[in-house]
Amino acid sequence: NVSNNQFKDNLIMEVMSPGDGELTPVYFGVGMIVTNSSGTVQGNTLLNQPVEPANPYVMTSGIQALDCAEITISDNSLTGHMLAVNAEATAECPDATAHINSNTVEDCSFVGVSTSGGKVEVVDNTAFSCGYAPYLLHRSTVLSMPTNQGSGTYWNGRLLIDCTLLVQTITNDNPGLPLLIYGTCHVPNPLAIEPGTTLKFLPTMESSNPMLSGESVEAGMLDIGGAIIAPGASPEERITFTSVRDDSVGGDSNPGEGEV
Repeated sequence: NVSNNQFKDNLIMEVMSPGDGELTPVYFGVGMIVTNSSGTVQGNTLLNQPVEPANPYVMTSGIQALDCAEITISDNSLTGHMLAVNAEATAECPDATAHINSNTVEDCSFVGVSTSGGKVEVVDNTAFSCGYAPYLLHRSTVLSMPTNQGSGTYWNGRLLIDCTLLVQTITNDNPGLPLLIYGTCHVPNPLAIEPGTTLKFLPTMESSNPMLSGESVEAGMLDIGGAIIAPGASPEERITFTSVRDDSVGGDSNPGEGEV
């Protein structure tokens, strides 16, 4: 268990990476790494200051959990990272589970809360002023994802990529930060959707999309193993399925694309 500590200024490692025929400085830094463990990371404060020179390619994580059998990351405060809270599970540890709850993220240059693989619960976090997206869940099995707040300057929503949703109900908990579906997201059971909920779908992207490191992802689709149940929906409180480029409902979810 790692609790109630303060971390200031990530240890930064400089490496040289080829770019345009020249070596380019790339900066890596992680505040805290937890690997192959179980336990809690709770109540910590991580503040990362910009490194010099002023505009390098900086890759910093605040809290990173890798292949953790059962990890709880909660009530932490993180400022100034690239990936603030990042939980990953490799193919060797598919049942790794991360509970990411009630964390506060500010001024994140890429993604506030990100996951890759494994089982995840993402509940009641705030992630504001994130350069790419406040939430990005990639190929994870999502156990729960309600009441998260935040904002992103490229994708302004909770971005799900090729995930499995083990949820019975999609709630209308934050109309201004809708779920953004990218690739095929599976729901293996009938799905109830609350009135007023908006789900937005991304188109197929160019393989150079920075989020995917050259990987191509198909347009968003929900594959539901049963009926869509819409209790209480009405013409006044519709359930809307639309494009991420539709600003008429759920706000501007693609500010990074400009006027598309």
